[in-house]
Amino acid sequence: AVAGPSAVKNELCGVVTETQRSTYDDGHGGTYTADMVTILATDGRTYSYQWTTDYFKLGNLVQVVISSEDGSVSLKRLSETGKLSGKVSSDASKLGSYPFADGVEILDTYEGTGVRIYPERLAGLNVTTDMVRYYTLNGAGEITKLILKDATGDMHSYGIMTDVVDSSPEGGVSVIVSYTMDLAGETV
Repeated sequence: AVAGPSAVKNELCGVVTETQRSTYDDGHGGTYTADMVTILATDGRTYSYQWTTDYFKLGNLVQVVISSEDGSVSLKRLSETGKLSGKVSSDASKLGSYPFADGVEILDTYEGTGVRIYPERLAGLNVTTDMVRYYTLNGAGEITKLILKDATGDMHSYGIMTDVVDSSPEGGVSVIVSYTMDLAGETV
């Protein structure tokens, strides 16, 4: 779908999930090479952009600003803000003394992956400063965007260990162990 710049969010933030250099058709019989970065934003969607400045790697926090005048895109690496901690209320309305804004966007990340979560998922959780990568507040002091670091574990795969085979050589210094697991009905 195509929308005018005024219909699109003019600012996003999220985590880099992929970087790649690709060759594209320039529409005039030639090609050009461009660096692309894919970002999982706090709204839970992924966005891909060309970039020419800064260096991005998997897991970096990035802010994307889209000009409402000409639609140009600028990308900027964000520093982790941390320094936010406290218990999420049982009704999931606030983290410590900071209330969640209506429509708050929360992303829980681990390395170069992440998942969008909602305040209810955090109810009762004690959030430490090392769990908070980035957050923004609105003029009323409410949390509008929150990027966490492995606070829920929701982006991991879980299964049941069904077999362990120890193939370590007798009297050796090395240990060779194979684990078999059932992950959602698939043997791994």
